Amino acid sequence: MRYLDKDMSVFIPRRIKEIAQGIASGMRAEADLKYTYGYPPLFNDPDMAAFLKESASRLLGPENVRELPAPTMGGEDMAYYLQEVPGCFFALGSSDPKAGAVYPNHHPKFDIDESVLHMGAAVFAQAAVDFLVD
Repeated sequence: MRYLDKDMSVFIPRRIKEIAQGIASGMRAEADLKYTYGYPPLFNDPDMAAFLKESASRLLGPENVRELPAPTMGGEDMAYYLQEVPGCFFALGSSDPKAGAVYPNHHPKFDIDESVLHMGAAVFAQAAVDFLVD
């Protein structure tokens, strides 16, 4: 189950159990629920996101750095780290329409434009230098 509100991690399993038990009771049966939690929601620290945006913009140009307009429902283990320390998860655009690399992750035709991978490493390095200078 994916959600953007942390309180839903308690509400959703409880509600699923209530509904399952209600339906089972109506059929003169019993229901038991074993709920397995997946990744928690990933929340970027606003200050670290602004910091990374500035570092990436300085390196790549502001026209090449974009913020997502709305949260996504993807699952990511980085969420566990960001529960412990302030940080920012970012993605590196890697599509290339000329080469046919236009399909999203998990699509059978997904491909990546490997010529941009060095930019991701450069953003990390630029952010590290900027962090140490500040």
